[in-house]
Amino acid sequence: MIKYNDAELISVLPHLLSSDPDIAAISYAYKKAMAKLIVISAQTVLYADIENMDEELLDLMALECRTQYYKGDLPIETKRKLVKNSLIWHQKAGTIGAVNELIDTVLGEGEVVEWFNFGGDPGTFKILTSAKLSDSSLKYFQEIISNIKNMGSSLISVEQSCKIDVDLYVGASIVQSMKTVIK
Repeated sequence: MIKYNDAELISVLPHLLSSDPDIAAISYAYKKAMAKLIVISAQTVLYADIENMDEELLDLMALECRTQYYKGDLPIETKRKLVKNSLIWHQKAGTIGAVNELIDTVLGEGEVVEWFNFGGDPGTFKILTSAKLSDSSLKYFQEIISNIKNMGSSLISVEQSCKIDVDLYVGASIVQSMKTVIK
């Protein structure tokens, strides 16, 4: 079996045609051109190979795709998720779905709670998450949320919850008071 990279036109032609020097020269030239095309086409597999891309190339892809919320000091896995989702987020910008996807990508978990679910003013929302946020990461997160949210909506808070496993004992008693009236 002939390998794809080693294939020549002359190898599939009958002996009568393959013995002609002009056809052999054309076959050789075609093989060299195809070898260059194979090398170049292997280099164009950027969008399909984000998972294996090195960090420097990933930074360039983020610039090319105008990836929102991208910073050079983010962990490489977060960078990969941001580059993969950038085109989708451009299409969904301004929706709650885009904000939720951003929360999942950047924070790992969390959700948007809209104003009608917590009794807030119309057009407001808050974010509930259990991710650990420092002051700098909270400020960065608020900046990127302001870029993707609907322009008419306002983020009023980012609330962090944590799970604490404790034993809680509760007791109750009813005490009745009686007044005795002596006559």
